[in-house]
Amino acid sequence: MFGRRAALAAQAESITSSELAALSKQVQILEGRGEFGPQLSCKAKVPQLQRIMNDYVGMERTGGQLAVGERLLAELLAQVRTQISCSQDWVECENMLTGAIAIAKAAAARQESRGGHERLDFPNRDDENWQQHLLVNLK
Repeated sequence: MFGRRAALAAQAESITSSELAALSKQVQILEGRGEFGPQLSCKAKVPQLQRIMNDYVGMERTGGQLAVGERLLAELLAQVRTQISCSQDWVECENMLTGAIAIAKAAAARQESRGGHERLDFPNRDDENWQQHLLVNLK
């Protein structure tokens, strides 16, 4: 009984030969771009990420530095996303970059200095306006 239902469901979900040909063509296009070829290691991107975070989103920063850092992180993330890979290496790299972008956006939004994080363009602590949590939209 279950086998018959499974076969009928599979038959209903099957794709036509023209759909299969279209998928095969898409795979060939991707293979031509090298995206299914040997994957580059994402480990090479980590030092870039660390350098951007240190130079532009570090403990002492300005709004201008944060804007540059955010742009560089977005460019690095775009490079990572050109690779089609579900390897743990690439997923971790994309997650690190996404987290770094969220940190940069939150730091740019907070126009004050707090704790060890100093905004050189906003040197004072401002509890009245900034003693709160931030919600960051990555879109």
